[in-house]
Amino acid sequence: MPDTVSVIVPIYKIDEEYLHQAIKSIQTQTFSDIEIILIDDGSPDQSGELCDRYALQDKRIRVIHKENGGVSAARNEGVKIARGEWICFLDPDDWMAPDALEKMLGCAETTGSDIVIGTFQFYHEKSAGDIVPFKKYIQVLNGEQLKDYTKFLVCPHYEKMKYHRRYWGKAMQGVPWGRIYSKRLWEQGSLLFPLDMHPSEDVIFNIAATMRARKIALLNECVYFYRINKGSITIGYKETWLQNQFLFLHELENLLLKINEPDTQHIFNSAVIGTVGALLQRYYFHPENPSSVSDVRKELKQLYETKYLQVAIKDSSNPYYNGKQRIVRLFFMLNLWCGLKWLVSLKKFLS
Repeated sequence: MPDTVSVIVPIYKIDEEYLHQAIKSIQTQTFSDIEIILIDDGSPDQSGELCDRYALQDKRIRVIHKENGGVSAARNEGVKIARGEWICFLDPDDWMAPDALEKMLGCAETTGSDIVIGTFQFYHEKSAGDIVPFKKYIQVLNGEQLKDYTKFLVCPHYEKMKYHRRYWGKAMQGVPWGRIYSKRLWEQGSLLFPLDMHPSEDVIFNIAATMRARKIALLNECVYFYRINKGSITIGYKETWLQNQFLFLHELENLLLKINEPDTQHIFNSAVIGTVGALLQRYYFHPENPSSVSDVRKELKQLYETKYLQVAIKDSSNPYYNGKQRIVRLFFMLNLWCGLKWLVSLKKFLS
């Protein structure tokens, strides 16, 4: 008989105290019909040995040791061997509320949903932040609301444009943790976290999962604690960033074609400008970028000439561009390369 929930934890170079807290939070769940899958992603520290010790103490724990392939590959490996009817992901430096699985499963049974999304709380070192709640206007998403949520994952200010208020906000962002997914979603064909697409792989995965779901339930209960002082959230300069983000846009375009609604192109163009803004900050004008000023200017001109950006720049009537995106679009349209660097220098402008 399969376990009801498979909790998958990808592990790489993690503080032992954090990992202990993460695993313990799963072991002590009020709902105990679970399997715990610990994926040692070729971690060079003692994390793999620690996982093995936990497995000796708890028969519900399964440990997979693999060569380092990144968090997406680790999660995919966990899903591949999972025996549970539901899938839950936990990052190794976070932890779950004691009754998280019990509450999410109860919500799934009550609503008949394929995905249940709970709320979460930020933790910074020893101090707790605010719980990020849902508004209580929408409890279950189906039909047109699922399409709206898909658009929201692409364009985070979409909900405000359509509903004239914030329903979902950060609690509904495209992350895989703080929720459970029915294994049925994987039975419809390949559903994977894409490789070589950091940090956008979670968004693509959740869009694909949402498109397969019949219902998504919003559980206004805190089920997850997210540690924000972890080093993994710091995104340094990487030569592969540009290629990764164009892979993201290509995959995103393919997914949005399946929606095929009048505003789909506007939604995609908003994502293009948003992605370009992130590239300006994390690639072109990153302090660690070894390229000279003249080389960066040449690369920006090449970016300007790409099909994606040309279409987005010409989309002057796009209602989904926010203020920052409109300014980025204008600077590209006028070829103000120095102005783009100035924009990046403005604190939090492109964050």
